[in-house]
Amino acid sequence: MFHHYPQTQRSEITNHLAEFEKLGYTLVESVIPQEELRSIERCCSQLDLSRAGARDLLALDWCANIARVLREHPTIHAMLQNSLTAIQCTLFVKNDKRNWLVPLHRDLGIPVKNRVESPNWSGWSVKQGTLHAQPPESVLKGLVAVRLHLEDTGVDNGALQVVPGSHLLAEDKGKRIFCTAPKGGALVMRPLLLHASSKVRNGTRKVLHFVYGPSQLPDGAEWANPV
Repeated sequence: MFHHYPQTQRSEITNHLAEFEKLGYTLVESVIPQEELRSIERCCSQLDLSRAGARDLLALDWCANIARVLREHPTIHAMLQNSLTAIQCTLFVKNDKRNWLVPLHRDLGIPVKNRVESPNWSGWSVKQGTLHAQPPESVLKGLVAVRLHLEDTGVDNGALQVVPGSHLLAEDKGKRIFCTAPKGGALVMRPLLLHASSKVRNGTRKVLHFVYGPSQLPDGAEWANPV
């Protein structure tokens, strides 16, 4: 599958892919160089963070470029498979002024351009001016989230908690583990994986949360702002 990469890189990609399929997540370290991270942080500092997070960032050129860079990373690309279209990016910032608890959940909504009259779609809503809905299960199973960490993230500053393997199960509970991550690392996960996060106890947490999906949606639906 990855014959044009060196043997060591092929082995690394294969191991990440196996972990991703079994557990529903894997951590890929150092996907963005430190000097580029500083540029990204400057762009993020100019955003309106009056809410818990800033959505629809793919409309901004700098964010769309990051989505393309992540998509072309050899290890991340392997996990995206047929979900190569970036369909959403949200900046989440937690600190002593913006601090919140996220209970255990699955991500079921996607941003779309138009409403479709089909029993396969449900949960229609508008979030920050963009139409969202829950698509058919076949679409949800193919989505991939890539969480780019702009800071070292640990237990004290809101590292994501996940229930390993829960993307393959119907249960809505299970034993959680913390997914700590270094600055510049990416946690690649299935949005159907049960996940949660605690309030920040010390420091801050900044994460750019990208979601990738298939190029085409069923029933005549279209992505709101695909890249």
